Amino acid sequence: LGSSFTEKGVLMLFFLFLICADAMVAPKQLVKVEMVADVVCPYCYIGFKHLQDAVAKAQELEMPIDVQVSYTPFILRRHLPKDGVDKMTIFKQQFGSVERAHGVFDGVKRSAAEAGLCFNPDGQRAGNSEDAHRLLLWSQPFGKELQLQLFEGMVKAYNCEQGWLGDHEVLTKSAAKTGLLEEDVRKVLADPSASLADLESGLQRAERLGVSGVPFFLVNERHAVPGAVPAEQFLNIFEQLTSG
Repeated sequence: LGSSFTEKGVLMLFFLFLICADAMVAPKQLVKVEMVADVVCPYCYIGFKHLQDAVAKAQELEMPIDVQVSYTPFILRRHLPKDGVDKMTIFKQQFGSVERAHGVFDGVKRSAAEAGLCFNPDGQRAGNSEDAHRLLLWSQPFGKELQLQLFEGMVKAYNCEQGWLGDHEVLTKSAAKTGLLEEDVRKVLADPSASLADLESGLQRAERLGVSGVPFFLVNERHAVPGAVPAEQFLNIFEQLTSG
């Protein structure tokens, strides 16, 4: 009887220790990262991957942070048609020659490869990405995680599969991969007013932030991070937040 009582007592103390140890673990610090991006911007595709890599590394290092990423829309070429135009033509006009345009594409390709991403500019189009952003904003009530999955699916379709993100079939396919119902997605895309107010609000938010180029990241409303910066730069900010 005494031995049994002792064993029960030891187990009780052990469970109490576990409960107390769990209670003593410091809560993770919430880190909010706002990503201002256009889905047809290759460097937004690369910058998002760098952010994902930084978050994964922070978890590997067991940093006491909980990173929550949100998306704010930005449209680079709203003046162009939604069905898009040949991107090389636009870049030739923008940079002055075919050679310079190819040089820009080569730079993006190198940056994508360094990030472990595919990038194939052959046949890429440029244009008004409004419908893709409307769909992204419509998806937000289904959860930010799903919304970011949809964003990732869209940028992969554009940069790897030559899918134009003004094409409703491409957008519907990307959305279906996240579990969204195709019938609902088609209704949203067919109605130009669906989530349009949210889009305008998001674009105004980007304007208030002073964003003129993307990607642009804002960490905890304080740390501005313009461009597709390396993952290490995000990690440095995370470390500053945990040590400060």
